[in-house]
Amino acid sequence: MDAKSAFWAAINYLAKNRFDREQLPPGEAEVELTVSGTVRAKGLRKKAISESFVGKLNIAEDQTSACSSAPNAAHLIALLLADHPNAERALQNVEAYFAQHKALKAVGAEKIAAIDLVLKRLRQVANVTKSGSITFKVLTNE
Repeated sequence: MDAKSAFWAAINYLAKNRFDREQLPPGEAEVELTVSGTVRAKGLRKKAISESFVGKLNIAEDQTSACSSAPNAAHLIALLLADHPNAERALQNVEAYFAQHKALKAVGAEKIAAIDLVLKRLRQVANVTKSGSITFKVLTNE
């Protein structure tokens, strides 16, 4: 095990779990930092590591985009079959046909087109916000 790699792997893990994204408003800041510590690992001599950096921390604006989703297929089929008097039998027939032919039974194109229109009308549109990226450009490494 390389001591320096172990050192940075530990810092990487901690960094992912310790910072509060809410406390980082969009923008750019010059950051000077020194990272130091001691690595003790089986098969390695105890090693002190210290590195200093100056760089630009850039926090990008959050991005909002529209997305749409179709209704859950299982929920829709259950809803359609809820009032069907022979729903269990209909499902058994579909399963039996599929087991024998490894495909669904053919249905007329006009029926498929009609259902496709219904599915399009049932699509939901929502806005999704993604956090802006965080980058750090090292200007000097001492």
